[in-house]
Amino acid sequence: MSLQTQISSLATRIGQECKSLWTAVNGKVADTDSRLTDARTPTEHGNEKHSSTFITSGGVTYENLNANGDVGTGASQVAAGNDSRFTDNRTPTDDSVTYTKIANDLKSSSAISASAIDWSTAGVFTKTLSANTTFTFSNLQLNKVITLVLSGNYTVTMPSGVKVISGEYDGSTTNYIQLHCTNTSTPVVWCVISQEA
Repeated sequence: MSLQTQISSLATRIGQECKSLWTAVNGKVADTDSRLTDARTPTEHGNEKHSSTFITSGGVTYENLNANGDVGTGASQVAAGNDSRFTDNRTPTDDSVTYTKIANDLKSSSAISASAIDWSTAGVFTKTLSANTTFTFSNLQLNKVITLVLSGNYTVTMPSGVKVISGEYDGSTTNYIQLHCTNTSTPVVWCVISQEA
């Protein structure tokens, strides 16, 4: 075979391989293409069924728990984002009342720095009086009961709307004053005062 024939044959083969390579890469993107990493809205995001996928980050593999079934209310279905069960008022399946489930403001204590008492911050408020004191209330909560633990031989004045049901303040000892809010629009607070035995 002549040298010219060999060169021609080699050129033909190179051309065929180049064509095959072009077919293989035509329409593909480089691994540096910014579209592979940019943040953008997906072009398809309906309610169709999806398979679980796995995402690797920092050497750890996580299962992508996107919708893995049909949308509905059945046991093998997933809930839609606007499903009313996410926002409706209903009795919890575990309806036991435990201390951990009680709101923090019902089980915490706060020292009164001056004379303002914010009902939304605690259930027990403490103060040793250093002068005659007129208290003020804010954020009253209907049916909430708070306790003031006060001492100091000074005059105590409660806000208007406080109705003393029983007892009176005694500056010679520690006083426990329970306040029960029965109306927030026109503040009405029932008050019971007692002392240490």
